Amino acid sequence: MQQHSGQHLITAIFDREFKYNTKSWWLGTESSYIDLEAKDVTREQLERVENICNQLIVDCTPVRVDVYEPDDPALKSDVTRATRGLPEDVSGPLRVVTIAGIESNMCCGTHVRNLGQLQSVKLLSVEKAKGKCLVHFLVGGRVLRKLSECYDREVQLNTLLNGGPSSHIDLAKKLQSTVRATQRISKKLTTELATAEAEKLNQQRDSGSAPKYVSLHRGDGQDSDFINTLLRMVKLPDCFIFLTNADTDGSGKGQLVLQGRPDDVAKLGPEICTLLEGKGNGKGTRYNAKVNKLKNLPQCEKLVQEYFSSCDAGTTAAVVEK
Repeated sequence: MQQHSGQHLITAIFDREFKYNTKSWWLGTESSYIDLEAKDVTREQLERVENICNQLIVDCTPVRVDVYEPDDPALKSDVTRATRGLPEDVSGPLRVVTIAGIESNMCCGTHVRNLGQLQSVKLLSVEKAKGKCLVHFLVGGRVLRKLSECYDREVQLNTLLNGGPSSHIDLAKKLQSTVRATQRISKKLTTELATAEAEKLNQQRDSGSAPKYVSLHRGDGQDSDFINTLLRMVKLPDCFIFLTNADTDGSGKGQLVLQGRPDDVAKLGPEICTLLEGKGNGKGTRYNAKVNKLKNLPQCEKLVQEYFSSCDAGTTAAVVEK
């Protein structure tokens, strides 16, 4: 009821002060909005409407509900405009909600008896859309609840950021800058590590002992940069490369990438994916999947080993776990 009466009030003040018509509205479980027929609503306009609404609340402005017959002269008033938009063929009683001195509008919903029961109105933000603006708002108990949520969050941020509310934005920006710098360093080190692993494998090829298959499993989180760099740098077109990256939370989930000859990938890809309880697909020399049971890697290693052993008794392999 608070949100509904509040919507009537906010709509009326936007209409009175700025001639912004409300095309529609939404009363949500957490917050609500009105859809204004306006290209823009400024912060100053929001503040003006909010201040007027709250003053009317302080004044305990009366709200009444009246029922009229369609031909009642009171409905013809240019001041109330209560029946605007009403089809001419409507018959039967009309229910009109009036905020004293502000507006009258047809409505079938329940309302407060005076605006003091709304307690307060807070206009949160303006969301621009094509040819309109959505003004999000809170009324009554929701204002206090939002204030409590914001304060609780503020207290937590005091501890997390090691600073008071006035410094939260600066501290967050500093933290973002540090994270970006760390990510750049991490990306550089990841590229160097993947390049080093690829060079080791290429050296085996140069020495005449290129492996038939390579298994490399990492446990420091899914990192496509490492995998992509390794596969780009390694020069073993006939080698079956079996790569996984495990999530750091110990859930057994992660990423699977296979690369090799099309026949080997087509045969081993689906079987490995099934063992790891994954979902993926492959084409030609590449197979990619998201997997959920990396603890089955030993079974996959055995599968790959047996496959290549059956193909070539002289198979060599390189297995690396990070």
